[in-house]
This record gives sequence, structure tokens and C-alpha cells, in this order.
Amino acid sequence: MLSRCYMEKVKSIGTTEERALRGRSGLAAPTIDAAGNRLTPWEVKLQAKTERLLLTWGGYESVKCFMRKISKVATRFVYLSMLNQYMTWLREAKQVTMDPDELVRDNLVCVYNSPPTDVKTQRRHTDWLDEYVKDYLLNKGFGTKRASSAAAVRLFHKRNDSQLVGYQRG
Repeated sequence: MLSRCYMEKVKSIGTTEERALRGRSGLAAPTIDAAGNRLTPWEVKLQAKTERLLLTWGGYESVKCFMRKISKVATRFVYLSMLNQYMTWLREAKQVTMDPDELVRDNLVCVYNSPPTDVKTQRRHTDWLDEYVKDYLLNKGFGTKRASSAAAVRLFHKRNDSQLVGYQRG
């Protein structure tokens, strides 16, 4: 029978992988996500990149609401970076200077405060997304990530109760 002291010492040493992650500093990298799952070194890097993006976008309530239910580290990073690219494109190509909260609010105003026959106003945000996906991403050679980029932006609007006109399903 092993003593309790000995067992505590064995637990404190950790696995070879944990020792390698601690490196020379002796400080362990955060290897557990919010759900309690063990992160790989690759996921730790993605989490750090996500945190850097959240420095830019994390202050907005709409982005917090969007990210709240995404638990996988890779999905969080990919969706947030795609939203970042879309917001950058809006600012540069369309001269839309709205922040994410204002973007959600503007979509709601376009959909609910416009006359029922003013489809052009109601579809403004949908048309922006279509132009981004069908023209910009395709011309830049990002044809394979068009569907996931569109899904990220649609999910952003859906999570903020501001679904895009024409994308009511799902």
C-alpha cells in the first residue's frame, strides 16, 4: 500500500506531455478548456489566437452572445476569424462603419421597420453577405471556405435574434 504523501507527489509530477508544456518556466499552459476537456498543444495555440481576436471584438454584447454556445476551440477560432474578415470587408469595400452590435440592430431595423413591399431594404444584410461570399471570397481564391464563412455570419445574426431575410431555415 502506497502512502498518501507518495500518491500526492506522483499526482503533482504530471504526465510527460504536461511537463513538456510547462517548459523551463515551470508554469503550465492552460490545457483545459471551459468545458473541462483537455486541450492539445495545437488547441492551446488556437485558444491564444482566439483571445487576441476577442480583444478586438469581445467587448460587444453581440459577439459575446455569438461565442457563448460554441464550445470547441477550433470552431470558436474559425468562426470568430471569419466574422472578423467579414467585418473588415464591410468596412473597406462597403464603407460600413457599424460595430457588431450596430450591425445586428441595423438588420432588425431593416427587416421590421421597413414597409412589407420594400424587399431591397429588408434584404440589405443578406445582399452584403451574398456579395462577400460570391464575389469577394471567390475572387480572392477562397472558394472552399465560402460556405463556412456564410454559415459563421448567418449564425452570428441568428444567435442575436436577427436572422437574415432569406435564411430563415435551420
